[in-house]
Amino acid sequence: MKPLNTNPKLFISKKKLNAHWLEKNRFYWSRIFSDSDNPVYFHRFTVWNYGNAGIIEAEIRIDINTGNVRIGCYDGGSRALYASWYSRDTGNSEVVTKIDAKIIDKFKELGIKGWE
Repeated sequence: MKPLNTNPKLFISKKKLNAHWLEKNRFYWSRIFSDSDNPVYFHRFTVWNYGNAGIIEAEIRIDINTGNVRIGCYDGGSRALYASWYSRDTGNSEVVTKIDAKIIDKFKELGIKGWE
């Protein structure tokens, strides 16, 4: 599998893009990234478990006006960036490859394009 670009030009069809569709797909309005003219929604999901605990999460943020999509990967406990996912200079570990696969599966499920 080709590694996922950590800063791709992701987008979603404007036909799908409305608050109802986003909320139906478990996206939540972000007061941190939104402003009065530009609502942003986010969806967090677990991409790596240890036993029953989700220890690494991915976050998809969608700008409802432009359709632009951003992706991030975080430590589930501290909410710090999961550095191994961003730093790929030494190659992809097995964990990072599996995380990429779960993120790509979520992109396919939601109809997000641009990662191919």
